[in-house]
Amino acid sequence: NQSTLGKLLAEEKTNIIVFGDHGMAALDRFPKWRPILEDLRKLGMNEENTCYWNDAGVSVRFWFRNESAQRLLEPKIRNYFENNVADRECFFVPDDEYLRSHNVLHPDPEKKRASLSDLIIGVNVGCKLLYEGAIPEFLSGFEEKLSGVDAFLSMHGYLDNDHEETLAFISMTGPLFKKNMQADMDMVDVAPTLMCGIRYKNEDYYNSIDGKARCDVLSE
Repeated sequence: NQSTLGKLLAEEKTNIIVFGDHGMAALDRFPKWRPILEDLRKLGMNEENTCYWNDAGVSVRFWFRNESAQRLLEPKIRNYFENNVADRECFFVPDDEYLRSHNVLHPDPEKKRASLSDLIIGVNVGCKLLYEGAIPEFLSGFEEKLSGVDAFLSMHGYLDNDHEETLAFISMTGPLFKKNMQADMDMVDVAPTLMCGIRYKNEDYYNSIDGKARCDVLSE
């Protein structure tokens, strides 16, 4: 409650750290889903042979109803996104090695199909695939309010989790930290920086993590 928070803020020995859970990539391209869907239907995709999931505009996942539909349609869909789709630079078709390296490929084929898809198309960082017309009910609270291009400034959740847009809001105050200092920090830097703040001295720990300890933001 407010009285408890006020006491914590007034306590000179209290350190307070607030940070977000991810960064955001700025958007500059907005390919549209309706003409893409129309093209796929011309290739033979329909509700009887394929279902799909437009994953918040940062990937598209396809499940084929049976093996014959997959044999027929998967090469056509792959070729379309690799060569013929509008805004070609916004899309890529990841192979299993790519998915495995990005920790989105389950080793069990059945679980892979259930949690991932038979075929996934990635949307590149900086692009957002937009819905047009009727918005699916399960997305109405999100997409309908943000369906205009001008409403989208940034996005997260891309398959390409190696991109550089990993900065996020981090605010630290208290005796542990220097005052009135601004510094760029990645999300992976938070944990080692806090470990440095409590004077954790374990070289094995620091050698095993992705981030780096930003000890320069700490008080002497």
